[in-house]
Amino acid sequence: MVSTPLLLCLFAWNRGEQAGEFAFLLPFLMLITFLNLRNTRFCDACGATQYSRGVSRPRHCSRCGASLS
Repeated sequence: MVSTPLLLCLFAWNRGEQAGEFAFLLPFLMLITFLNLRNTRFCDACGATQYSRGVSRPRHCSRCGASLS
């Protein structure tokens, strides 16, 4: 989740993009990375990965039903 935005920045830098375009791209990449990290949880009971595509974080495991605290 963290390496993909970094690879996008390296790709744009390798193509010779201007600094102003990086300044425009960077906040969006930071926001997407933050939301991905925030919405991904792991179940302590069964180890399943839980990911919410909405605004709220997952509260219960969809696999075993355990609480994700």
